[in-house]
Amino acid sequence: MAEKINVSIVLIARNNSSSVDRCMQSLLKQPGLETEIIIINDGSEDDTLDKLKVYADKYKSVHLFDQRYKGPANSLNKSLRQLKGTYTLFLFAGNELMPFSLQLVYREACKANADVMMMPVVYGSSRKTGSLPHVTQPLSGRDMIRRYGGRYNLFLDSRSFLVRTDFIEDESLKFDHRMFYLYEFDFFSRMVMSSVDMVVSTTPCVISEEKRMVPAFSEEDELKQVQQEIEYLKRNMNEFVEARHFSAFEREVLDYMYAMFMCDLYDCGRLSAMPAAVQVEAMKCITANILKYGGRFCLRRLYKYRKVKRETGNISRR
Repeated sequence: MAEKINVSIVLIARNNSSSVDRCMQSLLKQPGLETEIIIINDGSEDDTLDKLKVYADKYKSVHLFDQRYKGPANSLNKSLRQLKGTYTLFLFAGNELMPFSLQLVYREACKANADVMMMPVVYGSSRKTGSLPHVTQPLSGRDMIRRYGGRYNLFLDSRSFLVRTDFIEDESLKFDHRMFYLYEFDFFSRMVMSSVDMVVSTTPCVISEEKRMVPAFSEEDELKQVQQEIEYLKRNMNEFVEARHFSAFEREVLDYMYAMFMCDLYDCGRLSAMPAAVQVEAMKCITANILKYGGRFCLRRLYKYRKVKRETGNISRR
């Protein structure tokens, strides 16, 4: 009889030679759980694949798949066909896990029978975590965003979630393979909106050097790709709303998540590289939603509202 797998850990690797050993050792040192580690090597050009082969040969729980470079969304979709665990954790080879943390988070998720467990992420050597609300009783993802989105930065990236594997399958969730930069927000926003039972753990689990999973782009072809992806993203959101027959309130919550993602792009200086029309549209979306949801909770957001509003006017007059 096959042994039950508690957690499927999906690991996407590309040119991570300097960090892959630390990452793998942290995944293998998670006692009290039966785990499988599904690794997609996405066309690494250094010795990442050679290092990963050592772990795949040594441990039965490590399953390695190698492919030509197809991008993270394609790699993540490939992993979805391999999952056998009760819950799934998505990671990149530059991440690590805190010792013993996965067992604690998994138990919390099982106790609440959660579709989705949101977790704090530890940022780099500072060991500081982002602020999350303390939510032990399950809420729908929509209510989670409505109640806490204005007070907390609820980043929708892969490192923040432990997801019930059956839920991914039941909701037919997939990553948009056309996206190289915005695929995480697209997937996880739909995941949150579909979730009926979502809880938040206070246990830090994932360590990452990057505070935010916000795309970096600078070349002209990359900018064109991002502009296309913004259109894909809006189209996906509209199709999702129509397929689920969302109410006006549910549409507002989804729009708010989109505005906060645009706000992340703004905070990191990414929007400034975009054409004026794209900037203006995104910044108008930011200010409208900050004023509606976030402003009543935080003076800092009201300051941002005035700042973005002023910059929007300056861009529009150019």
